[in-house]
Amino acid sequence: MHRHFLQFAAACVLTAFSLIAGLGHSQGMEMKSEPVTAGDLEITSGWVRAMLPGQPAGGGFFIVTNKGAAADRLVAASSPKAGRMEIHTMEIVNDVMVMRPVAGGLEIPAGATVELKPGGLHVMFMEVADPYQEGSTVPVTLEFEKAGKVDLVLPVLKGQGGMQHGSLDDRGAIETVLKAEWDRADAPLKIEPVVIEADYAIAGWTQEGRGGRALLARKHGQWAVHLCTGDAVKEAANLEKMGVAAATAATLAMRLGETEAKMDQTVVALFSTFEGTVMMDANGGHGEHATDGKDAHSGHSGHSTN
Repeated sequence: MHRHFLQFAAACVLTAFSLIAGLGHSQGMEMKSEPVTAGDLEITSGWVRAMLPGQPAGGGFFIVTNKGAAADRLVAASSPKAGRMEIHTMEIVNDVMVMRPVAGGLEIPAGATVELKPGGLHVMFMEVADPYQEGSTVPVTLEFEKAGKVDLVLPVLKGQGGMQHGSLDDRGAIETVLKAEWDRADAPLKIEPVVIEADYAIAGWTQEGRGGRALLARKHGQWAVHLCTGDAVKEAANLEKMGVAAATAATLAMRLGETEAKMDQTVVALFSTFEGTVMMDANGGHGEHATDGKDAHSGHSGHSTN
């Protein structure tokens, strides 16, 4: 088994993660950062979303206005309160919301305004050891190709407003948490598809030639991993046994099948390489195994820490 596949599977056993479902704009522009000028650029309305305890990643947002005659480019971002930062975009690919780093940096055209906002362009704070609390601030350094480095202090605000089940922000939220936890520069974690119905979601993932599917449940406005598996979540009957209501299970299984049918089938085949099912308990620990006739550890035996 590949090391990073084992890391993902082991983490499924050891960790339950969650993310606030409400990802709307915070209220009150007066609560956001003061305008900062760097060369021809003006950066306004900056803020960072408050995080849950144990949450390893969060989003940051602001508006950049280029008042000059030449384009500039946001090429990097950093903060002493994050292990690393990336500039991300979100887009729909085959009816699935996909989040990915912006290749080559984010262009700020001459005379234009570019807004980083929930559900779209944003900066991602990753490997956060001390989750950001509402009312605190986060220092950030943005690096532009022409304007150079710009220091900001962004207030941490609580996202306001709920969302309809299955919205694009839900999909992005699930992908964000998975990538922040297990994505590696030398072994990228790819999340596709993410299918949501009511308060349940199934996310397919691949890493280093292996893959699997995760069943997530939303309780009290928070997403958490219910189990990690391979093909077990493809059948409505199995989903019912996992605690999903019959109507939701039927719709979720149908939508998963329809979505995966549109994907590259060599990728879909990788989801079956996770053998057995690893349940998660309410506290995020290792629960029981459902093996479907196979050794429950066969899909992630060894749990390498090398």
